[in-house]
Amino acid sequence: MRIPAMERHGFFIATDPEARQQYFQLRAREYQRTFGFPGSWLEQEDSYDRTGTILVCAEEGSTRAIAGARMNISTPTCSMRLPMEHGSFSLPLLLPSMNLPQRNYAEVSRLAVAEGFQNSVLLMELLDALHVHARTHSTPLVFSICPRPQARNYRILKRKGMNKPFHIFEHIAVPAQYGIEMRLCLFSEQREF
Repeated sequence: MRIPAMERHGFFIATDPEARQQYFQLRAREYQRTFGFPGSWLEQEDSYDRTGTILVCAEEGSTRAIAGARMNISTPTCSMRLPMEHGSFSLPLLLPSMNLPQRNYAEVSRLAVAEGFQNSVLLMELLDALHVHARTHSTPLVFSICPRPQARNYRILKRKGMNKPFHIFEHIAVPAQYGIEMRLCLFSEQREF
């Protein structure tokens, strides 16, 4: 399924094995470059890849993946723990006022952008394409956990015109990932916080 292209890039849901493998290789390479650990395990499809949607961005006129992310959705009829939820870290328990068990909500994870393409325009286009996908599944709440610098970048993008309400839950302690301090973020169709 093709996602409406924004600006000059083409976004699509990666259903064929070649496109998915390109995304897996991209995320492994970028996680290794960004976080400094061997990312070869990210080249392998996991259960969240199989149950989620892989959205890929290809450079105009090419099929080469230059960005991508994974989205997993939990619904009242098909409730699931999202990739970020481990042990006692559970969004419905941490955010009881949002009544998540009765709503559709999602997590964007494994977001990766190829070196040389990392700019605010492409990142905003990727986030917008992910929201288009979430909207087609009646999912107004899209969560993510990210390192503090990336959360700060999202805040800067918001000031530059990102058209989604955005919130960082500073008061919620997120378990460290790969030894990196993380923040819980929410991109929402409406102000919920």
